[in-house]
Amino acid sequence: MGKRIPEDYSIIGYDDIDWCQYVEPQLTTIHQPIYEMGARSTVMLLNRIQNPSIGQQKYKFNVSLVIQASTKILEQEE
Repeated sequence: MGKRIPEDYSIIGYDDIDWCQYVEPQLTTIHQPIYEMGARSTVMLLNRIQNPSIGQQKYKFNVSLVIQASTKILEQEE
């Protein structure tokens, strides 16, 4: 169809998986701390097992956008 990435379409993946660096063009992705999320989830689960009446537990993780060649960066107008 003659469409090109990133000129016509920008593509973004999620989880910063390893193969993103091996495709052409390299895939822009959202990176999240998978290991830390698993560790924190385990602690929260153990807390719930030890204290079933515990209230809702929340934790926010920082995520980041890893920009690669699969997205076109638009310049902002001033």
